[in-house]
Amino acid sequence: FKTIQERKNLLIVSKSCYEQNKNFFLNILGPTPSYFHSGDPTNDCLVSLLSEVAKEQYENLICVGGGSVIDLSKLAQKESKIPLIVMPSTIGSGSEVSQYSVLNIDGKKVVKFGKELLPDTVILYPDILKSLPLEAVIYEAFDALAHAIESYVSRMSNPFSDQLAVTAMNLIFEFLPKIDLERLQIASMLAGMAQSSAATGLCHAFAHVIGSKQKIPHAKLIATFLIDTIKLNSKYCEKYNKLGINIVEKLGGLYETMAIKSVKITLEKNLPEEIYKDVNMLSNPCKPQIEEIKNILEGHL
Repeated sequence: FKTIQERKNLLIVSKSCYEQNKNFFLNILGPTPSYFHSGDPTNDCLVSLLSEVAKEQYENLICVGGGSVIDLSKLAQKESKIPLIVMPSTIGSGSEVSQYSVLNIDGKKVVKFGKELLPDTVILYPDILKSLPLEAVIYEAFDALAHAIESYVSRMSNPFSDQLAVTAMNLIFEFLPKIDLERLQIASMLAGMAQSSAATGLCHAFAHVIGSKQKIPHAKLIATFLIDTIKLNSKYCEKYNKLGINIVEKLGGLYETMAIKSVKITLEKNLPEEIYKDVNMLSNPCKPQIEEIKNILEGHL
């Protein structure tokens, strides 16, 4: 941290995270120019941030936040070529080690991809997670779990991503009931590396399309549709069996332990078709029928 303090930095952070951890930021960075962001990153947000970046000759962009803040910072890094240091303040997104960023364009989540979106430095600091509400920790852990499970059965899976995914799954199944923030943060990072290598699938297609349309939190949508999408995929994909467990039963037990509740959605016109066309379907292990997607949606109205 001392080396960082000696440089000209721009801190990119959400207002709530900054207020909850103000002393921490002052101790590690001292008085530092800050850019506050919340919500899904949009083109307007990116233009605004790049305008702020251009005001000074910054040596580092320092991002402390969840997936949305990190995604925006990574896009700004790509455009500005300024080194990016990331400290995730949530569990689940894995964006700190992912070569993907999500940008909301005209109400649709568009996935940007490339090695240039990888941060230069990642710092894991579990203490910053202590300001999170318990509910947020729980649902965000399910997002990380979905990254691990979906990357494991992805069309793009490989021995490297499989090892990361299985390790992340095991950590979450063991340490989520104990709310072990350090182990969960490690699991989230490993799952993020797995999905960066192998991508995700059907559950994330549901979450991306519905989340942008109906403004429902991403992690809650993931938790809502994870078991349903695994059941559908498992009709066509046998790789789940290689885990050596009944993944649906294992998840069901975790849902019960953590008191997970599904959210209700609205079945808008063409919603199944939009999910079917989502970019995450390219790496899903199968191409389900639109009617099968509709049947899942109808179970959550």
